[in-house]
Amino acid sequence: MLRNFSNTLVFSAFAILLALSSVYSITVGPMNISFWQSIQSLTMATNDLAPHINLVIHDIRLPRTLLCMLVGAILAVCGAVMQGLFRNPLAEPGIIGVSAGASLGGALAIVGFAALGIEFPEFMALMVVPIFAFFGGALTTILVYRLGTSKFGTSVTIMLLAGVAISALSGAAIGYLNFIADDQMLRDLSLWSMAH
Repeated sequence: MLRNFSNTLVFSAFAILLALSSVYSITVGPMNISFWQSIQSLTMATNDLAPHINLVIHDIRLPRTLLCMLVGAILAVCGAVMQGLFRNPLAEPGIIGVSAGASLGGALAIVGFAALGIEFPEFMALMVVPIFAFFGGALTTILVYRLGTSKFGTSVTIMLLAGVAISALSGAAIGYLNFIADDQMLRDLSLWSMAH
């Protein structure tokens, strides 16, 4: 009974903290909009706010905050699934090579498209590297799972060993891409590796 009460208390505290941080996120940005103006715009309590304030709150800050909350929820679920699968509260994507596979995918996009001389429109150029990184991580996950699965079931130990091997291979491939890259590619690779 006491444990259920403490779990409820912790959950309630985190829910309140999420609500407060979400409201704070909506009030923060380069445009100077006060806290109360942000709250008024959200609640539509008054219509005497300038149209640009409502535009910034509803079309920029609110979608940004909701997207951050959604991404955080997805990461929490993925982390819980991984920790449950490996029965280890410290499990993270790096132990099965997902991070290394995503890094390799991004590096391939940076070096490959620059070497081929392919130039995308500006709106697509921002998406190419993240899309390749996503597919690199997804393919690594599928490969590790397939290597760890047999007719006897899924072996966590084999998945861990496969992840270590794939991380080493991805690191070697990224090293080779660094070796063949020119100055601009190296700058882009450095920025990419620092950003993730």
